[in-house]
Amino acid sequence: FFFQFFFQFFQFFFEFFFFLFHRMGDEQQKEQQQLHNLEYTSMENPCPQRFDLVEVKFQKNCALAIVFNNKEKKVNIMDKATLEGLKDIITHLQEMLQTASPQPPYQGVFFCSAKEASFCHGADIKMQGEFKDWDECFGASESIKKLFQAIEDFPLPTFCFMNAVTLGGGLELALACDYRYCSNTVTAIGLPEVKLGIVPGAGGCVRLPRLIGFVSAIKFMLGGETVKASKAKKIGIVDKVFSESVTFPANLPFFSNNNNEKKEFKVEDATANGPAHVSWIKSALKNMKHCKKPAHKYPSCLLLRTWPEQQLVYTMTLNTMDKVVKRQFYSPYKLLTLLFECWNASYTEAFKMESAAYADLAMTRQSRALQALFLNKSKLKTLAQETFLNDDEKPNTDTVPSTEKADNTGPLRVLVAGAGYMGTGLGQNMMENGVDVVFYDVNEASLLSSKHRVKSLFKKKLDAKTKGVIEDTLFSTDLTECLTRLCEGNARPLVLEAIIEDIDIKKKLMAEIFEFDERIIIATNTSSIPIHSIGENSKYAHRLIGLHYFHPEHNLTPIVEIIPTEQTSSDAGNLVLELADKTKKVPAVVGDGPGFVVNRLGFYWYGIAGVLLTRGAASIAAIDRAMEEAGCIAGPFAILDSIQLTTVAKVAVSMISLLELENTQSTDLLHLVNEMIKGGCTGKNPVGKPSKGFYTYENKSSKPNPEVKSMAHVVRARNNPKDTDDITVQRLPQFSQEEITEVLLFTVVNEACEIIGEFPSVTAEIIDMLMVLAMGMVPKEGGVLAYADTHGLSYIVERLRYYKSLGLSEMEISPLLVELAKDPTFKFRPEIAISGRSVKVDDISGWCPSSLGIADAAVAAILSTGVAWFTMSRL
Repeated sequence: FFFQFFFQFFQFFFEFFFFLFHRMGDEQQKEQQQLHNLEYTSMENPCPQRFDLVEVKFQKNCALAIVFNNKEKKVNIMDKATLEGLKDIITHLQEMLQTASPQPPYQGVFFCSAKEASFCHGADIKMQGEFKDWDECFGASESIKKLFQAIEDFPLPTFCFMNAVTLGGGLELALACDYRYCSNTVTAIGLPEVKLGIVPGAGGCVRLPRLIGFVSAIKFMLGGETVKASKAKKIGIVDKVFSESVTFPANLPFFSNNNNEKKEFKVEDATANGPAHVSWIKSALKNMKHCKKPAHKYPSCLLLRTWPEQQLVYTMTLNTMDKVVKRQFYSPYKLLTLLFECWNASYTEAFKMESAAYADLAMTRQSRALQALFLNKSKLKTLAQETFLNDDEKPNTDTVPSTEKADNTGPLRVLVAGAGYMGTGLGQNMMENGVDVVFYDVNEASLLSSKHRVKSLFKKKLDAKTKGVIEDTLFSTDLTECLTRLCEGNARPLVLEAIIEDIDIKKKLMAEIFEFDERIIIATNTSSIPIHSIGENSKYAHRLIGLHYFHPEHNLTPIVEIIPTEQTSSDAGNLVLELADKTKKVPAVVGDGPGFVVNRLGFYWYGIAGVLLTRGAASIAAIDRAMEEAGCIAGPFAILDSIQLTTVAKVAVSMISLLELENTQSTDLLHLVNEMIKGGCTGKNPVGKPSKGFYTYENKSSKPNPEVKSMAHVVRARNNPKDTDDITVQRLPQFSQEEITEVLLFTVVNEACEIIGEFPSVTAEIIDMLMVLAMGMVPKEGGVLAYADTHGLSYIVERLRYYKSLGLSEMEISPLLVELAKDPTFKFRPEIAISGRSVKVDDISGWCPSSLGIADAAVAAILSTGVAWFTMSRL
């Protein structure tokens, strides 16, 4: 009996589970089949060059997809044509719904993109630069708000699927939708307008704080930074994150058709990328019947509604901004004020406040300058690519053997020759960006230190995978072993030379490397030696190019100088362009002269600061403070300390020799640095240990080094005529802060004109980009030559002659500068100068509550009572 009972019992469960699994398999098979039976219909489209309109059906559900697909660009942007096209589409849909039967034809509308690298990169910056006056800016902002408001008020639920980069106006469009979804691969979602000198102008300042909360919105918007999909979900910007791409299937046949013809396409066969592309569409359509137009889009919020709360947040945020921004840029302060004003205003009034604030900033010179810097990044990349198009334009093409053409199919592999501070930092940066790196140095101790520093630079990214990569990386004193690893397989070998600034040692090392394999390209990271002199009399000169990085770590200087010679092949140029792109650097092709651009201009900037210091015209603190208040990220002496004084001395010796400035005032800084090195000064320790240079560094604080003053006296006495010991002979009069600012920056302008005269291909835009991104020199003005435009060249020439008369007798004024100054209308950067106006931070910041409400009065009364009670109890 028991045996029969258990037998029937197990038989029943076996049949039940067999049926269950069989049913689940059938359901999965049916679901997979339905997945491929999504029906797409191309709809009548008012703007086929910017969008695709597609009706999507799944089972009984139907939705309309408005697909961003700019046929003219690699990414989607909101230019004039896109905005007009979107307006026509929304108007067309509104009319269609008005004439439709009581039952609407669609359950919802979703916005998505057919481009894998872009949902929408935001508004067209070039379009913003074309506004002629305040009214035009205000009207443009109001027009976009009206369009997005129509989307927000659309009678059907609206969905936004972000598959890739979503910035500025793209995110503001998403905020106007009822629901927001994105792929987990999205790496950039944000409102970066503040970095361009403006504020969001399409409703972001109104909608985002109401959606995610006021404090979260301040943190998200004031820095202009972007976040990944997971972070966007955490703070409430998106509702759901998909684990696969949410790119609309761009392989549909009608996507290549620009006619307004209806075409149907049924996905019936499983393809390699079909399921991954359309599963999110199926999921959205399947659940669309449960998604209704939300009655209340924004959650209710009781926080930050009273004056004490708002005043506390405002004061703390303003103090933090002052420490970071130092009142140099207008847009963060205007944005902070605007966010508070919009938070306290009605929905309609807040939108108008945002439009007015956008117009206020868009017509300032500073916003034009910052936008020009942004656009010039792409311009410099294009110029660099055009420089290395082919070898046909090279004067010595016949010297390049055709057998040495590079194979562009293999992976890029880099040998860093010289594992010092610079070489190690550059190598780690390449490893972090996925480049295969080999380290070579003649010193075993340097290699051990290099490997340890590579690990430390990875910091939080030092996971098991990264540790494995570091362990697999070759660190060797055997050059042959390193070169063998470099050239393995079909790799495209590149040697980044970062050894000491000695031309003979460099030549010897390069000769050995060139002989090893004819595929090897050498990029020298020399900071001052002209590239043609290194490759002089070498039959391999076509495989040599200059690649000058400025700071090795963490992309602090996102630009790199590329210095080709007349012999450099396009293969060499394209290989270093690829490396620059992988390491996220803007490539700037410059002339092959002493110090190139940055170090040459920096040499004169540091040099004139050294003259003022050694000859008693100004102190370390006064000079650095003048530069910081003028808009520089840091003063010359703070930067010199970060470079390290021994490096400063070596580069100064090289530059003085190359520029033939021996026995001039330009040597004052070198003599002072040498005295400081003798006195035990090294500069700022890179790992934060106590040290001293022009400043003393201890306990994370710094102050001017008092020992430097006595060392300056020694240098000044050494420059005296032989018949006197009076140290006042070489002393300059005291300079005011305005005079310090002028003499330092005008000296840079003067030498920049010399560079432009020697190398016509080096434009004002290139010089400004280099000095802003490499040295942080007056970014708020758009660069040092844009700064010169604000004063006028005739004024600069006049002031340089005045300073020369004060004692800077060896200052030579550039003939090109004198010539350009004769034309009163000349501007180095005319695109910045037009339609600009001056604004002070104090004019655009200073929020305060307009009135006290009942809640404010109650809170104030409670606080007053508490203070009174505490005071009385203490008495």
